[in-house]
Amino acid sequence: MTHQHIYHHYHINTIGMAHGLGILALSSGEKYKGSFDLNFRHGRGACAYRNKSRYYGNWYRGVHQGRGIYVSPDREKYVGDWAGGKKHGSGRYIFKNGDFYDGEFAKNKAHGVGTYYHANGNIYTGEWVRTVVLSSISFSSYI
Repeated sequence: MTHQHIYHHYHINTIGMAHGLGILALSSGEKYKGSFDLNFRHGRGACAYRNKSRYYGNWYRGVHQGRGIYVSPDREKYVGDWAGGKKHGSGRYIFKNGDFYDGEFAKNKAHGVGTYYHANGNIYTGEWVRTVVLSSISFSSYI
């Protein structure tokens, strides 16, 4: 099975690589619209993946880097910082049940100080280590 790449509306630099704004459509169904540099997705861009997830934001040499928004196939959403293709830095993760977490992330996990807001009104603030609460700073209940 061959992987077909279809490029539209982009500049080919002197060494034959995609550079500048363009559109990439893969035979898998993945589509990217944005900036390229030396054939890499690089700069601002939007990607619709085969599994129906989407990413809008900054890219560096083909991976999510800087600020971006990721929407999963089941409509969960992350808005925040990325490093090396992973949620890393400050961000908000919104769960499909209405809960959300605001705080620090490291390597795709809640890690550092953050606040978890339950859809029922409960609020939990604490220090997180790889998505597990290490220590509690405060808890509020509105039930």
